[in-house]
Amino acid sequence: MTTDQVGDTDSHPSRSALVDTGHSRPPRRRRVLLGGLVLSFLLLAGGGGAAGYLAFTNKERADLWEARAAELEREVAALEGVVAQRTDDLNERTQDLNALAAKIVQAERAIARSEADVRSLEQRQRRLANEKAQVEDARAALALQASAMEDVASGFIECNEGLVEYLGYIVEEDYLSASSEYDRINGYCRDAEDRLADYLAAQGG
Repeated sequence: MTTDQVGDTDSHPSRSALVDTGHSRPPRRRRVLLGGLVLSFLLLAGGGGAAGYLAFTNKERADLWEARAAELEREVAALEGVVAQRTDDLNERTQDLNALAAKIVQAERAIARSEADVRSLEQRQRRLANEKAQVEDARAALALQASAMEDVASGFIECNEGLVEYLGYIVEEDYLSASSEYDRINGYCRDAEDRLADYLAAQGG
């Protein structure tokens, strides 16, 4: 090898570099492909992990919702039992209230009948009081009438006794006594007639 050749070789290092570069491209592509495969694997693994995590999370949430649903079902069943008991109690209270209302209606009817009886008794008492007043008035009138009749009868008795006495004088021919007693006996008879006239006037006769 000549000096020029050596110089040519030294002066053109890019050829050897190009030769070396040309030989180094296939491994780089392999590295790129390998990196892509690794990256794809990692992405797939990450996606699978995420999917697994989501599946686990969804399973946990589903279990929680299922447990919550079971708890709610138990609570609903308990509430239904409470509602049924309250309904039974309400029905019993309603029956009691209906029975009490029926008793109240009966009591109101009895009170109404009692009030009607009281009003009837009051009317009867007023009638009796009126009748009693009328009887008392009639009794007082009869008493007055009896007193007036007794007064009239007393006058006529005195008149009659005077006439008997006067006739006795005449029979015995005691004309002096008959004459002296005439005015007195005549006064008895006139008084009796006046009493009778007053009595008849008071009676409307």
